[in-house]
Amino acid sequence: MASHLLYTQRGVLRDWLPQERATGINAGLAWAKHADVMVVYIDRGVSNGMTSAEIYANNIGLPVEYRSLTKMANLTDNPERVKSDRNSLVWPSG
Repeated sequence: MASHLLYTQRGVLRDWLPQERATGINAGLAWAKHADVMVVYIDRGVSNGMTSAEIYANNIGLPVEYRSLTKMANLTDNPERVKSDRNSLVWPSG
């Protein structure tokens, strides 16, 4: 489920309003408790929101997988994080 796409649709929540943004984030995280895995797509970098969701997943014991739509990458065994610099990726070495 891509909650960031669902809750930001016209007529659902207004992402630019802090209270409504928080409502959407909390709804997405509540659903995560029932997921088998959290998948982080890294093609455009890892945002602060994505990092917060990863921390949440780790706290509830939910596995996190890193995937790319444009490059085959298996980063789940690599402790080094993928970092974002204005939408450009810095891939881990190795």
